[in-house]
Amino acid sequence: MSLIAASAGTYDLALVLGNLLIIILVARLAAEVAERLKIPAVLGEIVAGIIIGPSVLGWIDPISHLAVADMVLLLGEIGVILLLLQVGLEMDLGELAKVGKPALFVALIGVAVPFAAGFGVASAFGEEGKIALFIGAALTATSVGITARVLGDLRALSRTESRIVLGAAVADDVLGLVILTVVVKVVTEGSIGAGVVFETLGLALGFLLVTGLLAIYVVPRLFTEIDRRAKSSTTVVAAAFALTLGFSLLAGEAKLAFIIGAFMAGIGIGRSPQHERIAEGLNPLGHIFIPVFFASIGINADLEAMFQPSVLALA
Repeated sequence: MSLIAASAGTYDLALVLGNLLIIILVARLAAEVAERLKIPAVLGEIVAGIIIGPSVLGWIDPISHLAVADMVLLLGEIGVILLLLQVGLEMDLGELAKVGKPALFVALIGVAVPFAAGFGVASAFGEEGKIALFIGAALTATSVGITARVLGDLRALSRTESRIVLGAAVADDVLGLVILTVVVKVVTEGSIGAGVVFETLGLALGFLLVTGLLAIYVVPRLFTEIDRRAKSSTTVVAAAFALTLGFSLLAGEAKLAFIIGAFMAGIGIGRSPQHERIAEGLNPLGHIFIPVFFASIGINADLEAMFQPSVLALA
C-alpha cells in the first residue's frame, strides 16, 4: 500500500501512521468477528496481523520498512505493558500468595516437561545436541501477555484458577531465564559455573521480593500522598504510568521480561484507594495499543517458513 511520504527524522511519519491505522482498524474488526464466534478476541487480532502482514496481503512489511516496524513494535510493547498493568490492578497480592504452592508446582511441570520433551523429540529427529538443547529451552517459554489477555477476555481474572495460571507464568519467566542462561553458556563455552546460575536466579528473586515489599508497604501510601498534594486529578494517573515504566525498567535490569515489572506495579497500585480512577484513566490507552501488540505477532509470523514439511513434522 502506497502512502504519502512525510519524513520526520529517520523514519517516515506518514508510513508509521498509515501502518498504525491499518493495524488498529483490521485488528478491531477481527476482534469483533472473534467475539461473535465466541472465541477470545486476541486470536482474531493475531490472525488480523497475519492477514495484513507479508505472509498474506503484504500491506505491512516489517522487512522492507524496518524503522517503521520498530516504531509500531514500540507502540505494541507499550500496549502489552498496559495489559499487564491492568491484570496486576485486578490481582490481590494476598489471594495470589494463597495459590503460591500450586502455582510453583504448575510452573515446575510447565518447564520440566516441555524442556525434556523438546530435547527428546529434537534428538529423535537427528538434531545435534546443541540445537536440541535450544529447542527444549525455547519450549519452556510462557507468553504471560497472551495468557493474561485470554483470561481477561473470558472475564476470569478473579478466579482461583486464573491466579494459579498467572502465578505459574511469572515463575516460568524466572525458571526459563535460568534455563536459557545455562543453555547459552553450555553451548557457547562448553560449561557453566554455579555462580552464574545463582546470580541469575538471585537477581530475579531479588526483584520480585523488593517490588513485592514496595507494592505492599510503599506504593499505596505514595499514591495517597500524591493524590492529597496534587492539584490536577490526572496527576495520579500519570504517576501510575511512570511507576509502571520504572518497575518495567527494573525488571529489565534483573534480566526479566519488562511486563513482569508492569504486573508488579499493577499489584501495588491496585492496593491504593486511587486504583479505580487510575484504571479509568489508563484503560482507554490499553484499548488502542494492546491490539497493536498482538497484531504485530501475526505480522512478524513467517507462514512460508512455518509450513515447511520438516518444520511441521518436528512441531
